Amino acid sequence: MAAEKESTMKRLHIAAALALATAQVNAQTYSRTDEITYEDNAAVWVIGQQKQSKNVDTQLIESRTLFDAGTALPVQTFAFEKLQQTFAYDALGNLAAISDGRDTPTFNTTIKFEEWKRGIPQKITFADGNYRSALVDDLGLIKYVEDELRNRTCYTFDPVGRLAGITYPSDTAQTCDTSRWNPLVRSFQPSGTAEAGLPIGHWVEQVATDKGVQVTRFDALWRPVVTDRYDDTSAASKLATRSMSVTRYAPQGGVAFQSYPSALVSNYATVTAGTRTTYDALGRPTRVEQDTELGLAITQHEYLSNFQYRVTSPKTTQTTTSYYTYDEPSTDLPSGIFSPEGVVTSIVRDRFGKPEAITRGNASGTIAVARSFTYATDQSLCRTAEPETGVTLMDYDDAGNLAWSAAGLPEGTPCGGSTVVGGIERKSTRTYDNRNRLTVLEFGDDVGEQVWNYTADGLPNGVWNYNGAGRTQGVYRAYAYNTRRMIAGTGETVYQPGQYTWSLGYGYNANGFQVTQVNPDTSGLTFAVNALGQTTGITGTSGTYVSNATYYPNGALDQFTYGNGIVHKLLQNARGMPDRSKDSYGTTAFLDDSYTYDYNGNVAGISDGRSGARGNRTMTYDGLDRLTSVTSPMFNGTINYTYDVLDNIQALSAPANGSMAERKWRYCYEAATNRLQFLREITSNCSSGTTAYNALTFDVQGNLTSKGGQGYTFSQDNRLREVNGKETYLYDAHGLRVQATSMPGTGKILSLYSKAGQIAFQRDERALTNNAYVYLAGSFVMTREQPLSGGPPTLKFHHTDALGTPMVVTGLARNIIEQSEYEPYGRVANRAMHGGPGFTGHVEDSLTGMTYMQQRYYDSDVVAFLSVDPMAVDTATAWNFNRYNYAAGNPYKFKDPDGRVIDTVWDVASVVYDLGKVGYGVYKGDRELVKEGLIDAGFDAAAILIPFVPAGASKAVRAGDKAMDAVRATTDFKDFNQARNAAIGWLGDKGFKAEKATLGKFGENKGKPVGMTTADGKSGFRVEYDGRHGAHINVWSGKEKQTFTFKGTPEQVNKLVRQFIKEHQ
Repeated sequence: MAAEKESTMKRLHIAAALALATAQVNAQTYSRTDEITYEDNAAVWVIGQQKQSKNVDTQLIESRTLFDAGTALPVQTFAFEKLQQTFAYDALGNLAAISDGRDTPTFNTTIKFEEWKRGIPQKITFADGNYRSALVDDLGLIKYVEDELRNRTCYTFDPVGRLAGITYPSDTAQTCDTSRWNPLVRSFQPSGTAEAGLPIGHWVEQVATDKGVQVTRFDALWRPVVTDRYDDTSAASKLATRSMSVTRYAPQGGVAFQSYPSALVSNYATVTAGTRTTYDALGRPTRVEQDTELGLAITQHEYLSNFQYRVTSPKTTQTTTSYYTYDEPSTDLPSGIFSPEGVVTSIVRDRFGKPEAITRGNASGTIAVARSFTYATDQSLCRTAEPETGVTLMDYDDAGNLAWSAAGLPEGTPCGGSTVVGGIERKSTRTYDNRNRLTVLEFGDDVGEQVWNYTADGLPNGVWNYNGAGRTQGVYRAYAYNTRRMIAGTGETVYQPGQYTWSLGYGYNANGFQVTQVNPDTSGLTFAVNALGQTTGITGTSGTYVSNATYYPNGALDQFTYGNGIVHKLLQNARGMPDRSKDSYGTTAFLDDSYTYDYNGNVAGISDGRSGARGNRTMTYDGLDRLTSVTSPMFNGTINYTYDVLDNIQALSAPANGSMAERKWRYCYEAATNRLQFLREITSNCSSGTTAYNALTFDVQGNLTSKGGQGYTFSQDNRLREVNGKETYLYDAHGLRVQATSMPGTGKILSLYSKAGQIAFQRDERALTNNAYVYLAGSFVMTREQPLSGGPPTLKFHHTDALGTPMVVTGLARNIIEQSEYEPYGRVANRAMHGGPGFTGHVEDSLTGMTYMQQRYYDSDVVAFLSVDPMAVDTATAWNFNRYNYAAGNPYKFKDPDGRVIDTVWDVASVVYDLGKVGYGVYKGDRELVKEGLIDAGFDAAAILIPFVPAGASKAVRAGDKAMDAVRATTDFKDFNQARNAAIGWLGDKGFKAEKATLGKFGENKGKPVGMTTADGKSGFRVEYDGRHGAHINVWSGKEKQTFTFKGTPEQVNKLVRQFIKEHQ
């Protein structure tokens, strides 16, 4: 019979209460009391399992677990009394099934785990009947994994069980060979020679795909100290592509020195160019020095009383942050931030750390804007209130998927309140399949509805986006994949019924790098790539477009030759930033910009090396690194900007320049909404009697409805549908514009974007041309422009600045076709706007004067987006508090890649999962590195068989993670292998990477830890035996801990540990 016992823990929460009414940070003490209940099951010899955690202050049960009385295994978990997961087990105690909260007799969400071997399920069947499988050998090593389409990826291991190779799926089902893809080969062994200042016998890891090689050298503590990456095709290619970096460590274990990438490291101990970090006795960074072309850039870190943290930048500006903290010091939950320029941010949080209000303003409180957050009884977010967009309500299904949301509701609308405003339904609803993938998205105005379908392995197969009411004006986007699940073959297909079917096709070489592209007009591109995947040349239907491309060790383009013979050459400064960018032919310079920077990395000046130096610019910045002035002959003087504490532009002044009149603008904002209301000729305030113009109005969701009498129409999905009387727009489900139709009747522009999120092809019925756009390493380099009538194409070569803005366009004969001059925030200064890529590479709209930045439209005239940022305010730091501003007020340092806060280009359901990367991340992100560590020891099949998706991707494509959670939810196991796998999985989620194991003792004096431990001791893995838990594995990461028990005697545990040590020494 199970017994309960309680442990009450009083957690003292020390934080800074920050009030906008004072400029001082006042310390105040908060308390939180949690009551932990444990369950002992003496009948099966299991004690001390946590059953429940209850917050005494709110009387809310944060977590609760039900255990089976006969096995003491968890059968259900709850969060704030909402069912999260239900578990079932086979007769041996292995996890057999997991279901989420949506599971019912008529709606199956169960994931099944079968054919367990050595603690690993060899088959995982999803709720739709599709399954993934694996083959595990007698040592517990995974020999292959098959996805739902029976694409098989095989793994080999060295004699001690470390990953030695990956063979990717062939084009034949259930076959992995090298007929289509080159394998990945990995070795880890002591070096027979002294290299880079490291002695004979140091450990070396080499990872190679064909001739693409990465070598990592480790010190005596198995810490990576030298990384070397190169194309090993020849001695010349190795020399040309080599990139080496050095890491050295402080005594506490933190990184003391990180070098800049370089082409040669002869001795890792003598490399000096890079970043150095000094730590205090507690292992906290106190000083960071960065080598720059200006000398040392020094950042100071101070840890003040009342748990405040102050950072002094290299320009001596200071930011002080205070925190909520329970039990122990933590910087996870800021409560107040004092920034330069008098900016004060207050974040009020509930006892669980969730933000209830974020307020930004000045110290006196005379300027303040607040955003509030309300939570349901299960602590899910159910309401936000923001001045720009009003109240937004939301609710979730029983699996935690967002079921519906409604924006633009009146102030005071509570959670669960009416979503109808003025007789108009504002609710958008979402439907999910039994793998928690989004299938239908519907809006209250019946515009922009989406219907998704998926491949058997969960990738988007195709999606409809209906731009008209009643599911009319549909745009269908479909995807084709290869066996490695990369978009390939016909690639991306866009279909508009009755108009066209376009495909953008992709082809790959045996290393998995893209080498071909086929455009809708059948024109093609062939990419020459080196063994590292860097493009060295591009040829196409009309000849050579780019040749002789080389790269710096930090990956930036060094130089290349355009198809017309003009040579681009980039010089870098000490920090690896652009120093001089020059496009020239012989002695003729077409673009020649030299850059200088301040200590914070802001562009301080641009020198134009061409005759007349018209492009010279000198910049100044405020304490928040916001641009305050630019002086240039291009602008006929100085353009000045000022900002308020909310990051709104307050004033802009610019001299008369050519056909542009002098501007002296005061920006005036509506106090209740913080939205731009009108511009006024410059005065000390917005209430004086000077001329007001360019009045702006917005809808309830914060979208622009009029500016200076020009109307704009947005739908509830926040897509601009019409610039009234000028142009209408259609989009695909990713929000990418596929059609712009001129209302004066001058024709359509049809557009297709690539998988990289760049405009790839346009059919311009106004100019009567097909335009194919060519990119090199992300930089826009050429347009192939061909008449719709089929005449000979015209090649236009684009010479861009550091932001990707085309400044000069040349022809095949090196004739200058166009030169452009842009004000800092993107306003064209010397010509009329035209269609095609413009400011920062985004599409300019000649009819409207706007820049289409994919997810939003940008107006360079008023220096603001037309609608609010789709990405929510960062609730940790509120750095992106302003909803309309561009590039955080620093347009020479930042650009907005797709109209949102910097993030992945593709949204939720377009994430592509490459099964070939399972087990070894090839250094492509934290989750991939975790999987490398798991496979390296042959651990955790659930992690291997279920896809991981990038941070920020929606739960809709993350259903497999729940199965991973299920495997880890169990803390009591029948054997060591199962407990070991669960323990490594727990550590893997926290970024742990296994290191050399050390052998300790057992009994009363345990001695040194046994198992794997990180060098700094902050996280690790320990196998031991004691009287309370018996045989068990302890894991920890910082202050988080977990125990995984398994059945075994002290003698058996000693034997297992010694075997484990032998395998991992």
